[in-house]
Amino acid sequence: MKKISAIIWMLLFVVFAIYQSNDPDPIIWISIYGAAALLSLLVLMNKVARPVLYVAMFLFLIGAWLLWPESFEGLFLLEDGSYTPSIEEARESLGLFIGALSMAWHIFISKAGVTSKS
Repeated sequence: MKKISAIIWMLLFVVFAIYQSNDPDPIIWISIYGAAALLSLLVLMNKVARPVLYVAMFLFLIGAWLLWPESFEGLFLLEDGSYTPSIEEARESLGLFIGALSMAWHIFISKAGVTSKS
């Protein structure tokens, strides 16, 4: 289960990183999602210490909190097909929260001693 979930998280973050290529600030977000994918790969290979995952989870949570918009207008385009900065901030915040969730999952799986033979 640990290996399978690490692969799933890694692939998800690779897709997230690729999707950021048309973002206004792609280098930042490709780096963030790339780091999450790399950490998932390191979990898969048993090459990362649990404290590193705690630090990453904490950083993702702080980033999600800092980026959360002052007024939430949703995650999707407005009816006229446009979007506001708060929609972009909410999306970015959600992406960071997903990063924190993945690190929490990796920590949980490693603490539970759940292993996989696959």
